[in-house]
Amino acid sequence: MESKMKIVISFCCVGVLLVFLFQNCEKSPSSDWHGPSETKCQQKLSDSRLNEQQGTGGDDVFSLGVGASLNYYGGAGDDTYAVMVSLPKDLVITINDDSATKSNYLVIDHGLEIQSATLSANEMELQFSNGTKIHLKDPTKFKFRIGMCGGTYTPYEDFAKALVGGTSQPVLPATTATAFTVPILPANATCVATNDIFSIGNSSSSYLGGGGDDTYLITSQFLGNVTAKIVDTEGTNKIIFEECLAIESILFYENACQINVVGGGKVQILGAGERGSGGFRYLVDPTNPTLLTYTEFAKEFGVAPPFPKPPNAPVEALGRTIEMH
Repeated sequence: MESKMKIVISFCCVGVLLVFLFQNCEKSPSSDWHGPSETKCQQKLSDSRLNEQQGTGGDDVFSLGVGASLNYYGGAGDDTYAVMVSLPKDLVITINDDSATKSNYLVIDHGLEIQSATLSANEMELQFSNGTKIHLKDPTKFKFRIGMCGGTYTPYEDFAKALVGGTSQPVLPATTATAFTVPILPANATCVATNDIFSIGNSSSSYLGGGGDDTYLITSQFLGNVTAKIVDTEGTNKIIFEECLAIESILFYENACQINVVGGGKVQILGAGERGSGGFRYLVDPTNPTLLTYTEFAKEFGVAPPFPKPPNAPVEALGRTIEMH
């Protein structure tokens, strides 16, 4: 109990620090912001060539339905497929991935409702309340997690049991009779389990990763006047930018940054730099699995260290839309 209290108190302190760092750096939208227009991005969204996403030889993370992608081929590595609360409606998505070294993973975001599920030994289909269906081949080769924050990965049999209900394993094939809703993440929730996945701007405003190597997905649905604070000083963590996320500007300090999203949203990261082999890594190009260090991430947006410490003003970099290729 004492250790948990220390975590919460520490989290409150760093949250106040983030406010202090950036409170004097608020800017109105830049008149010379020249990122690709929404129209261009939407034109690419409708390109039929984007209906398929191929994984790499490493451990990939896919946000399902982004870019109207309908078919996913993970390739080698232990891949994670995230069903985000921003899941587009009325799609039929198929996951083809049986080449994991250990396991592949399917994670379902907070607030999503699985309207029905059809479960068999070789295939699984989930239909969500927005009309989208996800068809998974070879589900026994996957592990499943209900909720991005906390919780544990379970084998297919236990996931099926959770959907169907009851105290014993369901006899497959089976079809669920009632809807299953993943509980909404409370505001300012703190997640201290290992290897969490966070959908930034979902329903929480502050994210504490705690131990493990955590992944933070900043989606193109992150809009409006929302300020999300990320505090994670343990492990090697990933910041992944989704296709068509429109970044207005980025403010860089030595070990903190603020990502200003078109529409008024802000993502503040404390401990944004490297800590030896740990710290944060950044995935900016959805077609390139290379993770960038803080210095490489800054150079990607046209600026380079050294960056100042407070109370000096941060270095501002002009943003752009994370495009699809």
